[in-house]
Amino acid sequence: MPIENKNKTNITLSMPVAYKAGTVADALVHRGFAHVTGLLEEALFHQLRAELIALDAQDQLDRAGIGRGDDFTVKTAVRGDYTKWIDGDTLAECLLLERLEQVRLEMNEQLMLGLFEVEAHYAAYPPGSFYARHTDSFRGAKNRILSLVMYLNPDWRAEEGGLLTLFADEAAQRPFTAVRPELGHAVLFLSEEMPHEVTKAQRSRYSIAAWYHCHQPL
Repeated sequence: MPIENKNKTNITLSMPVAYKAGTVADALVHRGFAHVTGLLEEALFHQLRAELIALDAQDQLDRAGIGRGDDFTVKTAVRGDYTKWIDGDTLAECLLLERLEQVRLEMNEQLMLGLFEVEAHYAAYPPGSFYARHTDSFRGAKNRILSLVMYLNPDWRAEEGGLLTLFADEAAQRPFTAVRPELGHAVLFLSEEMPHEVTKAQRSRYSIAAWYHCHQPL
């Protein structure tokens, strides 16, 4: 299904495939990303969605920014989401972290990426918010190797915005595909290799982002 982006160019919406470690590994090697369903049990997706909505309603989310530690700054012209790190405080979070660990082992077996650990956070985008084009890791930094985003929004239509658009490389002027943030869908991509953005959402948009790191020598 082609959609029209802000530059008046047609982009084809990505279609997911069922999660299998070998299928994901092959897609990462040949396309740089994999769009899947079935990464989590459907009931777990719904429970995580309910917990994130509750956190949002209770003002338990923090304004997202750029950088970490002393370099952290809030730049609303770049991103407008609110986040909370997932630490295993609930059963649903524990089950999620267990599954993310399984994915780490599967991707190491398939691709020998040397993934050492994973971190994840909830993300809530209020209506009108977006995340400008960026990569999840500076080239050569090796602080993030593999990115994974899971979506928690039932019945999301492409015209409601909030799309994850993917660029082939840093030189690409236009995205080559877009992903609807539909409940149960997930995208994996190489953190240093895949520039991406979240287009302006027309309604509240909920997701979980995770990043796999390699071991950093002392």
